[in-house]
Amino acid sequence: MGLSKRVIFLVPCLVLLWGCLAVARVPIKRFVLGNGVKVIVVERHLRPLVACQVWVKVGSADEGDQVAGVAHLIEHMIFKPTRRHPQGVASVIEALGGTANAFTSYDYTAYHFVVRSEGFREALFALLDSVLHPLFDPQELEREKGVVLEEIRMNRDDPERRFHRELWRQVFGNHPYGRPVIGYEGTVRALSRGDLLAFHRKWYAPENLVVVIVGDVRTDEVLRWVEEALGGVEGKGSERSRTLKPPFRLPRVFFERGSRREVILLGFRIPEVTSPDTCAFDVLSEVLGGGRTSRLVRRLKEEEGVAISIDVYVSTLRDAGLFVIEAIPAPSRESELIEGISEGLKGILSEGISDRELERAKRSIITSFLYQRETYRGEARLLGFFEVMLGDARKVDEYIGAVKSVSKDDLRRVLSRMLNSPPVAGLMSPQGEGEGVFEGIIKEVFGPIRRTRFENGSKLLLLEDHSLPIVAVTVAFRGGLSSEDREKAGLSRLLARCLTRGTAKMTSLEIASRIEDMGAVLEGFSGRDAFGLRGKVPSEYIRDFID
Repeated sequence: MGLSKRVIFLVPCLVLLWGCLAVARVPIKRFVLGNGVKVIVVERHLRPLVACQVWVKVGSADEGDQVAGVAHLIEHMIFKPTRRHPQGVASVIEALGGTANAFTSYDYTAYHFVVRSEGFREALFALLDSVLHPLFDPQELEREKGVVLEEIRMNRDDPERRFHRELWRQVFGNHPYGRPVIGYEGTVRALSRGDLLAFHRKWYAPENLVVVIVGDVRTDEVLRWVEEALGGVEGKGSERSRTLKPPFRLPRVFFERGSRREVILLGFRIPEVTSPDTCAFDVLSEVLGGGRTSRLVRRLKEEEGVAISIDVYVSTLRDAGLFVIEAIPAPSRESELIEGISEGLKGILSEGISDRELERAKRSIITSFLYQRETYRGEARLLGFFEVMLGDARKVDEYIGAVKSVSKDDLRRVLSRMLNSPPVAGLMSPQGEGEGVFEGIIKEVFGPIRRTRFENGSKLLLLEDHSLPIVAVTVAFRGGLSSEDREKAGLSRLLARCLTRGTAKMTSLEIASRIEDMGAVLEGFSGRDAFGLRGKVPSEYIRDFID
């Protein structure tokens, strides 16, 4: 669920330990009002502060193409004056000594503040009024559209932002995740007050609202306040309708120019946030890129020096996820870096990882997770995410156990699944240097067919397809009809038939018996330029079949 970002806090060990233990013991209270509003309360009385967040189960992925950017623009407009609060919610909260802000993602929008306990009731009513009863004043709307349009232009003029945005577009294509959350200049410019009202009316319904409260409060009191503010609100949210196309079979390569440095991005599509493999992908990202001793950083940066930096991170969303490897290559070492990343990934499949690597990765994720829960705001954000994306804020207490249960076999399984579809690969460079070489090495290393040459000169070509538990095998030798002269016409065909008629160790009947025991098929073949053996076998018997 993308919770494995590394965060380091320099705090005394005893205070840290006490804080972590205290967080773990505080109960998470979850309530559902009669109209469907969810309320999450965690009482923490260490400091006279309260963090409150109002999450709405709607984001940019719920927009139509013609109104791209409307969810983000509404987020901006929520802080404008309302009839009850003509000064605006931000001014109310700041006057109470607090801070307020908001964010929009693909799947949700959240409004949040932190304030001293005595000002919490006033701040809560101001925020809920703003979220549910925005005016969308036409003059304010035009001013705020100007602010957003300037944001869009800044993103457009920044090569690194364009580069990362293009990765999402290439991975998700026409799915809404392929659009920028902020929208496009043309669609934002065309948005009207009616567009905002229609979107707000459709999605800002009680059953889509989650109110999270963490801090110095009494549960019965704040629950009564929320009921007073929201209990009479009516309406139902709309059904979502999104289509996600299957992953592509060939690597996609894209380029960005105009930067001051080279950056390489590899993006792999992975399952949605509710997948049972989500924690395994979190751990895998930490094994690969979680610190100087992680698999890729240690080898490619610290030991071989082919990379200046490497980072690995996961974004998991409602419909799918994105696993990203981002690296800055050392000068003229791009090909070595890409090959090294590929070898590092495949090395986990062939050799696995050590107990120490696995435990270090889990410990890093768990401590970062606990560090985030130390602050009232951090815990509120986690609880909101778990409620909106996983259906129950209390599942936050299950996350650590799920991380601890990830095994080496889980990592190999999810990595194999991830590599079954090739990545989207991007190169950002100052003037387009090395683009042709980059595209060639990506297609060679991450193409669907893997090529291996053995010391004796023989070659192995491997194409993975996990849609069915079946393996097709062909062993081919140069020969066939084109290699025969008139006197030896038909020799290749005869030789092919003889390949299953017995060997030095097994008779023809023994070969047939073993093949039939496995439910497999094996036969000789002869064509124009080659002859050999071909067959199919259930994947569980592939080792015996090859023998």
